[in-house]
Amino acid sequence: MTDLYRISIDEKSGAALRGRVHMINPDAGFFPEELDFPLRIIVDAWHRMKHGYFFTGHHLGNDRLPMPRERAAAIATEHEMKEVFEELQALDEGAEIRIEPEDGAMLSAADAEGPDAYEQASRRIAEKYGMQFRMRWMSNREWYVQGERDGEAFLDRGYEIIESFEVGEPHNMPPFWDADDDFAAPETLDGYPYVEFTLTVRDARYLAHMSRGMHWATAIYGELED
Repeated sequence: MTDLYRISIDEKSGAALRGRVHMINPDAGFFPEELDFPLRIIVDAWHRMKHGYFFTGHHLGNDRLPMPRERAAAIATEHEMKEVFEELQALDEGAEIRIEPEDGAMLSAADAEGPDAYEQASRRIAEKYGMQFRMRWMSNREWYVQGERDGEAFLDRGYEIIESFEVGEPHNMPPFWDADDDFAAPETLDGYPYVEFTLTVRDARYLAHMSRGMHWATAIYGELED
């Protein structure tokens, strides 16, 4: 997925975060203000820490994580809210399951038969694992299936977890890409549209993995425009 925003965490105090959201892609369209977006910030940061998904070499600078990756992975793996984050990720993206070898062999055989057989087998196998089929893939010779997501349920959890999400006035608006068709993109974030935000959760444990100085590019989004 294409990165839409850059998230910066400028301060953490108890159950509150202050930071900035830079819009780095015209496809983003707007600055989200509904509670699904800040919930995605929290879960996205946890997921990236767990798997080491903080990267260098972006044209707008490198992601930043103010601790060694090994320490970040340990914090995410041992997080008190780990199971909650896993549930939230399954709601937002669809549950992922590594299927048994015999089911993988069935998928491979169906793939060789053609698209229709492949699709039918995928749906049957997903149903066997208690999910509605969304996609499947192979990694390291093992097959995985993913079920349908539930954006409404994810948003409902946002209302349970997030106390408030306050977004300031946008800066650098209208964006430079609206000026003309031959725009030159700024070389730094300073010229991109951004907002400052304050995010407060009902339980500070949801922010136990977050820290001042985190900065990353992300494809998270807001489903609802305020």
